[in-house]
Amino acid sequence: MRKGRLWEMIQKMPKGSLLHCHMDGTVSATWLIDAALRYDSVIHIRAESPLLAPEDLYRVQVSLKPMPAFKSYSPSSNLFSHDYDTDEWMPLKEARKLFPFKSPYASRLEGFEKGTDIPSAEGRSRSEAGLVHWLHSLMTMTPVVGSKPMESSPEAWARFESTFAIIGGVISYEPILASYLKEMVLVHARDNIQYLETRLNFVEETYLSTDAVTPLPHLRWVEIFRTSVDEANAELRAEGKGECQCKIIYATVRFVTPERLRWYTEDCLQLARAHPDLIIGFDLVGHEDPLLRLREYVPELLRFKQRQVEEGLDIPLILHAGETLGDGNGTDENLYDALLLDSKRLGHAYSLPKHPELMKMCRERNVCVESCPISNEILRYVGNMASHPLPILVNHGVPVALSNDDPCQFGNFGLSHDFWQVCNASDATGLAALKTFALTSLEHSRLTPSERARHMERFNSDWENWLTWIVKTYGEERNGPTKQGN
Repeated sequence: MRKGRLWEMIQKMPKGSLLHCHMDGTVSATWLIDAALRYDSVIHIRAESPLLAPEDLYRVQVSLKPMPAFKSYSPSSNLFSHDYDTDEWMPLKEARKLFPFKSPYASRLEGFEKGTDIPSAEGRSRSEAGLVHWLHSLMTMTPVVGSKPMESSPEAWARFESTFAIIGGVISYEPILASYLKEMVLVHARDNIQYLETRLNFVEETYLSTDAVTPLPHLRWVEIFRTSVDEANAELRAEGKGECQCKIIYATVRFVTPERLRWYTEDCLQLARAHPDLIIGFDLVGHEDPLLRLREYVPELLRFKQRQVEEGLDIPLILHAGETLGDGNGTDENLYDALLLDSKRLGHAYSLPKHPELMKMCRERNVCVESCPISNEILRYVGNMASHPLPILVNHGVPVALSNDDPCQFGNFGLSHDFWQVCNASDATGLAALKTFALTSLEHSRLTPSERARHMERFNSDWENWLTWIVKTYGEERNGPTKQGN
């Protein structure tokens, strides 16, 4: 893929907005691990039982979390010893010295490049390289011998959900969170994305300040977000690159009870009062099939709408719905409730093509689908991109914006992978279709009218400059290649 002309062209292509990604899945696992190792006396690891054999690495549940540095190291904290006390936490500083197993990536992975798709072992000791590769495999969906199989969507989801616990244990430390958010902006800006809306999961209340003891309140999360975005854009300006404006969709998870949801909606209102330009939507995230249906939250969501009227705020619902293989079951019916609740966009909406009337409603109401085809493939909703229902939505006039969902776990950083996959899967999808996806993403963003006008002007200018580059580089082929290698 990376050797083809199409890849080079799409990388340089202006892509508009990224409307569907989860903050805790937006930066590479390699970056996360390096950040954890920079604070290796603060980030600690614990296991439910000692890790004594290679098969334990994927059989035993492990956790990471920031803790004040120990003054002395106790042998009972050694995960890799028969004497390990499972109530103890081992500093990564010690784990990188004592990790006793081979790298799970020791044998060559087909299509994976060390240093790009998996961390390089260069300059690392054998034990540190083994630890780094193991942590990487816990944070991503990279195939590893010994890990649980992912032959069905529930099995893929089980692996997927386990990654967030590991990632969360790293980014929950204030200094890492700040630099992580900055890196999130830089990664997407360098893939020629000019605007980003990220779902920030506020279900967590355990993020810690610099002392690794004091809880970090949600208001402070948003302040760090603002500062980090500003710092990233200052760096981009200094490099002569375009900026990436960012806003937040407040999210909690569908396992919270309807009664508990009220606390999160009030928390969202509080954050929006303080930062009305940053908090621009509300969502309920998580694995739709086993978790609560939207209908169970309807009373609280309607109350949330009324509270916005009272507060003079505008925080529309931007809901995940229809991320399922079901047809007519409760999860599939989330689509009906999302539209009845006036969701401004639909996250995934994988089952929407089964409902012609709902597609018609989306078209008439101008409701955009945030389509994440690579995520749908990896989570086993579809066998390959050519079988994805995306063309059905497009052919029925439903607005669609391509998104990457969780690039840390999937490896599809920015939007280049997603645009390449869609272009390569269909003979009918050329540069005109890709431009439409990009424009749709800007049109359906939560930008203010003046912000949108500015971004549209920038996009059109960048698009013309890109076409000029194509002509200069490849000759008079303004329509560009339709297949890799052309």
